[in-house]
Amino acid sequence: ETPALLQGTYQRGLTNAITGYGGIQASQNYYSLQIGVALGTPLGAFALDATQARTQLDSGITESGEAQPSETRTGQSYRMTYSKNISETGSNISVAAYRFSTDGYMDFLTAAQTRDAISDGLSADSIRRAKNRFTVTASQALPGDYGQFYVSASTQNYWNMGGNDQQYQFGYNNRYKLITYGVSFNRTFSNFGDEQDSVLLSVSLPLGGESHSQQLRMEVANDSDGRVSERATLSGNAGKDNQGNY
Repeated sequence: ETPALLQGTYQRGLTNAITGYGGIQASQNYYSLQIGVALGTPLGAFALDATQARTQLDSGITESGEAQPSETRTGQSYRMTYSKNISETGSNISVAAYRFSTDGYMDFLTAAQTRDAISDGLSADSIRRAKNRFTVTASQALPGDYGQFYVSASTQNYWNMGGNDQQYQFGYNNRYKLITYGVSFNRTFSNFGDEQDSVLLSVSLPLGGESHSQQLRMEVANDSDGRVSERATLSGNAGKDNQGNY
């Protein structure tokens, strides 16, 4: 399948301390709507949002010959986040994103993978549906021009499979003149007990010296299975007040 995907977000400051936000994803057989609110306090920033999703699954036949009728699955996902920036020490802590999703909830990727599994004669339950996810991230700026390092950890379990996934990451970012560069190391443990390590190198540099100059970002990643991937991204701003970006 080659589904078209429409995605949009909207944020608006309601007061100096409260921001409302929302978003939508829509495709031929999927949509999700999100609404949330964020509150800034002296103790840090708190946010709460809810997402409603609907997935249309086609009928199919499993490898065992069992018929799968077409069905519509709906569900909700709720997320709470917290972050705190300590400017005196250059520290940023995000005890972020505790997310709970109901059994019928699918994000866009899960929905696409499930539809693909059904077309291949597999059960819809062969694709994992997330239940709880918890993430912790912290970063620290180093003195002078020595850059910044960060660490993060996350764990996630599933409705239709036992065990949980775990991911740990350590990274370092810095800049030399106009060039920004970074390296990160990632270790993942799946709920099947598999372990995988990967390393990511990235470099960003401006193209031209104007205020609306374009930015080129290049990345290369290598994992413990020997797979190598590359990505290049071109971005920029537009408008008198940089109100547009691409």
